[in-house]
Amino acid sequence: MGQILALLLVGLGLNSWHYNGSFRHGLSFPSLCAIFALPAAIMIPISWFYVNEEVVSSFTDNEITIHLENSGSKTRIENKIIQQYPHQDTLFSQSSSKKSALSIASYGRQVFSLLRSRAFFMIVLFQFFSPLISGISTTAAGEVKQHWAKVQNLQHCLFSIIGLGLFALGLHLVKIYFLSYSWRSMTLVTTIFLNLIDMPFTFLTVYNIIRNQYFYLGEVLIIEIPAAANFVVSTFVIVEMAQAGSEGLVYGLLTTTANLGSPVSQAISNQLFGAAFHGLSDAENYIHDTPSFRNIVALSFLLSYFFAFASLITLPLLPHQKDHAARRLRHWPKHDSYAYITIILLLSALLYSLTVNLLATMPSTMCMRIAGGSGCDS
Repeated sequence: MGQILALLLVGLGLNSWHYNGSFRHGLSFPSLCAIFALPAAIMIPISWFYVNEEVVSSFTDNEITIHLENSGSKTRIENKIIQQYPHQDTLFSQSSSKKSALSIASYGRQVFSLLRSRAFFMIVLFQFFSPLISGISTTAAGEVKQHWAKVQNLQHCLFSIIGLGLFALGLHLVKIYFLSYSWRSMTLVTTIFLNLIDMPFTFLTVYNIIRNQYFYLGEVLIIEIPAAANFVVSTFVIVEMAQAGSEGLVYGLLTTTANLGSPVSQAISNQLFGAAFHGLSDAENYIHDTPSFRNIVALSFLLSYFFAFASLITLPLLPHQKDHAARRLRHWPKHDSYAYITIILLLSALLYSLTVNLLATMPSTMCMRIAGGSGCDS
């Protein structure tokens, strides 16, 4: 519901001629940002004063005592619990009846301990490199949508709202028919399907065979159901990696890793397509619409599809299903090197993406080659 309201606000509020719309008047971009900032700011005091969390440990002494009394075998129960919760290395060496908030140092040690796992390291690599590689895409997409397909903001938002409904339908279909399906196979099939479906809408528009905003937006509706399957896979991986007491930590680390792939791929896209395809971001070329430039745009889209299919090389990093993920957690080793590589990788990616994307947004530096420009005049 929140996404629907946000899309309606953007579609109706930014539908003036300033933003390729049909209304005579509308909101300005700063005004829209202020409207969205208001509920975000309100959530800070609401979360501080009204969200209460009781500090609890993963196990209590009473729970362990009951298990031991019922079984009569301390060793068997210890082994059983340790196998079920492999990250609880100090379960029986420390008292778990104390309930106290973790210090920053203790939380840092938990993070490092989690990153030492080879099983977790493989998922980090998948969550980072899969969206990074598939996200390397042509910088012509926005210009094609605006100048050749002539998609207006309101229509785009309305189709996106319908797409949200189809996305929910896709989640329901996955729940009924594909919960036990291989995660690798599901990702393989949906990735291929999504890109094959996208091709006719793109090339028919590029070569001026069909240039209609409703035709171009039809792709938004078709891809939502397979996109829902991809979303389920990424969510299930996070669930299976989380152990008792580390759910929030695992979710935060893996979602942050996945979200970091997008700005890195955007930075690489600006540099790669800016260097390989001259004039791809120049609106004048789309207005002139010459046959030679259409070929350049088409080639840039072909390169985008290549990277989308190339992202499938990361599939071996992904477990087949939840039982495979559990076996990895139980049997794969831990080592400090996995943690150090993960930290260096994510920090380097963050620094690189921030640098390139900031340079690409500032008028004085967006002409630089490192930002995807053609070079600044001396």
